[in-house]
Amino acid sequence: MRVTFDATAIGRRPSGTRTRILGLVPRLLDRSVAVRIVCNQGTFGDAPEMARAEFITPPRGLRGSGYLTRWLRGRFGFGAPEHTDDRLVVDCFPWPGGAGSVGVIHDLRHLDEPGWRGRIARRVIRRGMESVGQIHVVSEATRDRLAREYPDMDTPVHVVPNGVDASMFSPGDPEGTDLPTLRDRRLAPLSYLLCVGHLEARKAPDIGLAVRVGLAMRGIDQPIVFVGKGPFLPEESLAFLRADYPRQEIGRVLRDVDTVDLPALYRNAACVIAPAREEGFGMAPLEALACGAPVVASDLPAHREVLGDAARLCRTDDVAAFTTAVLDVIEGRDDARLRAAGPSRAANWTWDRAADAFMATTTASARSPMGPGK
Repeated sequence: MRVTFDATAIGRRPSGTRTRILGLVPRLLDRSVAVRIVCNQGTFGDAPEMARAEFITPPRGLRGSGYLTRWLRGRFGFGAPEHTDDRLVVDCFPWPGGAGSVGVIHDLRHLDEPGWRGRIARRVIRRGMESVGQIHVVSEATRDRLAREYPDMDTPVHVVPNGVDASMFSPGDPEGTDLPTLRDRRLAPLSYLLCVGHLEARKAPDIGLAVRVGLAMRGIDQPIVFVGKGPFLPEESLAFLRADYPRQEIGRVLRDVDTVDLPALYRNAACVIAPAREEGFGMAPLEALACGAPVVASDLPAHREVLGDAARLCRTDDVAAFTTAVLDVIEGRDDARLRAAGPSRAANWTWDRAADAFMATTTASARSPMGPGK
């Protein structure tokens, strides 16, 4: 069997789509699946785990990751499977039509956009669902919401979850690199709070800032470190806080952290805060659990499903609840329990499990009422 992944919509920065392809492809190759990846040159760098895959660069006129460019590629058939048993897996809209096409939905945040943006998102998703042979979602929570939003659709929906690489994200420091990584970032073990994710409203970095304000008002000198890129600028708010609390180390923003450095930052954080307002899975807090870090996260369906009781879950946007939970961790009341529970919970979510779920869907292509893949 041959599977083609259309990865032309992703760039080189860390993202859910990029992480998913990097996690799934090596496991599918181990299962004797021939994998082709359509992507722009340099998208995956020299990742050794991808060396066995076949890479295809779009023709010059069809390169890029824009919506129109992807539509043209689908319209003219570039990257389509050559055999009916193949699968063409596409994470970003527009999805190409055909029984062998698989549309992947990571989350449904665009449905919450106000006004015309939300209406367009609903229309695009509906048309995509009508065109593909099946849909993969990353969690039961995403599948359930999709069923509520489109109860009349008959496209099969299968849960193919994300996973975490235990060889990289683990409680120990097998390579002995944690301290050098921390020194490079001017950090000390267990001395900081950590927020990881794209700096946008959906990930709610403002809640992390509000928690830091709450700690500062109590005289607790616990800096917060944001890791990620995006339009939100915590640097400005941190500058104001430094003026208000000149004797405290307020925090910083790290926009250039490589994936290989993340485990060290997770393992040595006093607490990892994941206050997102909408999530399809919750990759960052799951990685933190795998590293044995205590996690305080927003109480979302996806977080309940993935993190369970191995994390402290707080009502979304409830700054007081988040602050109390973080205090319980850094003052030792809930630290040991969370550190012990995290790795075993994260062990339930592996890329091997994801690859097995992916393989199971290849025999189910007929349309049926929306729900779990039959």
